[in-house]
Amino acid sequence: MDPNWRVQKFPLSAPWIELEKHCEEVHPIGYESLINLSPSTLAETRERLLALDHGGKRKGK
Repeated sequence: MDPNWRVQKFPLSAPWIELEKHCEEVHPIGYESLINLSPSTLAETRERLLALDHGGKRKGK
């Protein structure tokens, strides 16, 4: 692992264009996959990732 590597964090209020730009520049392969997802698949994937990240619970709930 690169000791200079860091995780980019964005506030929940970050505009989509800022997130999109980051993904396109830093994660080009993942970005290509993301933009080709249908809206329903994207929503399903988002929910699955949130469940993995928070053990099925969202922050503040």
